[in-house]
Amino acid sequence: TQALLKQTEQNHQEGCEAKEQAKDAFLKTLEEQHFKDKADFASALVSREILEQAEEKNRAYFADLQTSQQQLVSREKEAAGKTYQDLTELEERMERLRVEKGALQEKVQEQKALWQTRKKAAESAWKELQAWKKAEKAYLPIVELSKTANGELAQKDKIAFEQFVQGFYFDRILAAANLRFAEMTNGRYHLRRSEVAANKRSQSGLELEVMDYFTGKARGVKSLSGGEAFKASLSLALGLSDLIQQTAGGVEIKAMFIDEGFGALDEESREQAVRILQQLSYGDRMVGIISHVTELKESIEKKLIVKKSSTGSTVFLEV
Repeated sequence: TQALLKQTEQNHQEGCEAKEQAKDAFLKTLEEQHFKDKADFASALVSREILEQAEEKNRAYFADLQTSQQQLVSREKEAAGKTYQDLTELEERMERLRVEKGALQEKVQEQKALWQTRKKAAESAWKELQAWKKAEKAYLPIVELSKTANGELAQKDKIAFEQFVQGFYFDRILAAANLRFAEMTNGRYHLRRSEVAANKRSQSGLELEVMDYFTGKARGVKSLSGGEAFKASLSLALGLSDLIQQTAGGVEIKAMFIDEGFGALDEESREQAVRILQQLSYGDRMVGIISHVTELKESIEKKLIVKKSSTGSTVFLEV
C-alpha cells in the first residue's frame, strides 16, 4: 500500500506538473493566436458539425482549385502562339453589326409586307386575266366578223360591207355605162371592177380597171388618155342616171349638164359623144353642154351663149 501510495503521489505530482505545462502552453498558444483570455477563446469555439462542414468546403475548394489549375494549363497550351486582341474594337464592331442586323430585319419585314401586297395584286390580276381570256374567247368571233364586215382583215382584200353593197349597185352602173362606152370607143374598151386590190393595206372593192380588147389585157383607168378618160366619165355619169331612174321608184332625171371635157376629144370621138347625148335628149329630157369648142357649138341647135365684156357678161339664146 505504501508503495502504491508513493506511486500515486508521484503520478499526481507529475500530473500537476503536466497540467501546469499544458496550461502554460495553452496560454502561450492563446497569446500567439491573439486571444485575450480563455473566455475570448471559448467564444470563438464552434461545434464539430460546423467544423466538418467547413472542412468539406475546404476540400471542395482545393478540388476546384486543382481543376482550375489543370484547365489553366490546358488553356495556356491552347493559347500558345496566339496574340492578344483588344475586345473593345470587337465589341464596337459587334454593336455595328447588331444595328445593321436590326435594319436588315426591318427591311425583311417591309419586303414581306410588300410581297404580301404584290401577292394579292397578282392573285387579283390572275383572276382578271382569266376573266379577260374568257371575254376574249367570246369576243374573237365578233371582232373577226367586224373586221370582215369593215374590210380590215390582214393580207386579205379590204372590202368593207358598205363597199360590198355599193359594189352590187356599182356593177349595175358599169353595165349601163359600158353600153355607151363601147359605142363611144367602137367596142375597144370595157369598164369593170378590179378583182385585185392595189395593195393589201388599203381598202378595195370599188377600184376600176379597163379591159382593152385591142391588146386583150386589162389595165388601170389611169392609163387612159384625156379623151378616153372623158368618155369613161361621161359613160359612168349616164349609167348612174339610168340606174337612179330604174331603182328610185319613179324618179326621172330630165336634165343633165356636161361641163367641158370635149376639147380633149378628136373629131370622131366628139361626134360619137354628141350622138350619144342627142339620143338622150329625145323625148322630154334636156341635155346641156357647157363648152368653148367651136366645132361642138356648130353641132348644137339650141345654144345659150354667154359673152363677156368690160361692162359685164351678156347672155342670149340662139335657136
